[in-house]
Parts: sequence; structure tokens; C-alpha cells
Amino acid sequence: MRRKLIIILYSIAFLFIPLSLVEIRAEENYESYVDLIMSSGKLIRDFTEEEYYEAVRGSETNVLFGFEVNPINSGVKASYISNTIVSFNNSGETEIKISRDIDIETNNVVTFSSTISGEASVSGGNKLLKEQIAIKASVSYSEKSEESVKMRTKMDVVVEPNSSMIIYLTGSLTVFNGGYSYYFSGRLLEQGLYEYVILNSQYSKLEKVSNDYWRKK
Repeated sequence: MRRKLIIILYSIAFLFIPLSLVEIRAEENYESYVDLIMSSGKLIRDFTEEEYYEAVRGSETNVLFGFEVNPINSGVKASYISNTIVSFNNSGETEIKISRDIDIETNNVVTFSSTISGEASVSGGNKLLKEQIAIKASVSYSEKSEESVKMRTKMDVVVEPNSSMIIYLTGSLTVFNGGYSYYFSGRLLEQGLYEYVILNSQYSKLEKVSNDYWRKK
């Protein structure tokens, strides 16, 4: 599976970036990643209809006010592939040396998503939805990053004759998701799925492949 995704990156990324310094402000929206692989469980976008209703029903209770949650995945580790940083195809007969300084800035924020926005029926709007579900789901949530991590990597790459290379962004995440219910005066006003994804790390990775590989495809 991971190899197929590398192939996808190769197929869409053959643009040589003629700069000695590449600056990347890492993408924080996990829903835009090329791939995200959890060590167990799944993202809410991949829940079946049956799994959706099972998660939601598990959050139903008899409270008068507030949110109740039914955690499905709590603190599950995941890896991902984000986007291509640099790519190059050497179709010649001599090797080519490429040197790049790659600056990656990562803001370790928590991304929230839900099957419904909550703005229409939850008093306080979407902000309250995110914060209150986070408390119930034991997630340390903040819309603002408390820390910006900057990392510089120097990459000296030899691209052999008749071969291609890409440098792409990858890293690790932690996933929390499940079902929730919202009550007001004992009435069930809203139900849905929630998901928090914590960005833990981002770094650049190099992959190389022979051009003969593509001819076989």
C-alpha cells in the first residue's frame, strides 16, 4: 500500500525546483494528506453506516445538559504522507548531484472534524462543540498552536542515470474519534461523529527509483 502511494507522488510531482533552499510550512489539515495509516481502527470518513449508528447510539444517555461521547479510537498512533517537496528525473547517462537545505515549520495544533458542524443547534456554536467534546473524550484541545517547531535538514542526493527521486513530507499523528450526543433540558438535540487529530512530527524523506520501473508499469 505505501509503495503504491509513493508511485502516486512520483506520477504527479516531476517538477524540478531550482533552489538551494526549500521552505515548507507544513500542512496541518490531515484531511488533505495523500495518505494516513492508523495502527488500528479508522478515520470517521471511513466509517460504514452501521459503524456510524453504533458509535452514536453508544453516546446516548439520560443527562439534562451537555455532551456525552462514545470513544471508538482513543490515542491511536498513525503515520502519513503529506506532499512532495522536491522531485527530479535524470534521463541522462551520467549521475547528477543535488543539494537542498529544507526548512520545515510545524505548528503542533489539534485538528477537529465532525460529521455535522453543530453551529445551528449547539448554544455557543462550533467552538463549544470542539471544546466540550474534547473534555469528554480526554483530548487536550486548542485551536492555536502553543509551539512552532522549525527544523532544517540538508540533503545531498546523487540521482543515478536513468532514475528519478522525490523528497516528500511524512510524520506521525495521534487520532481520537467516536460518537457524541448533545442534550439540552433533557432533550436530545444533536448527534454525530467527532474526530481530533494531533500532529506529532513532520520530516522529509527521500525515495529513488529506476526509470525502467515505470516502463514496466
